Amino acid sequence: MGDLIGLVSVVMIFSVPIIAIMSSHRKEMLEMQMQNGGVNDTALRAELERLREEVLSFADARDAEAIQAVVILDEINRLRAGGEAVGPRCLVVIR
Repeated sequence: MGDLIGLVSVVMIFSVPIIAIMSSHRKEMLEMQMQNGGVNDTALRAELERLREEVLSFADARDAEAIQAVVILDEINRLRAGGEAVGPRCLVVIR
């Protein structure tokens, strides 16, 4: 038990300066990044553009599914009416 207490006290004594050195190094690195403009802007912009294109493709897919649903409902209405179209068969999508 006495050996364990000695080991813990030695580790605690040397961990304080090590933590101080590591935190000051991190602070210096963050300051240098702030002076150089932060993170890599080109990579961030490329990622943002990729995400924007992905959202637009999801919106296009959603619009295509909505159009398909309207066409199916129109066909169901036509079949229910005995083969005659109940409503208009034209769909206008406005963005």
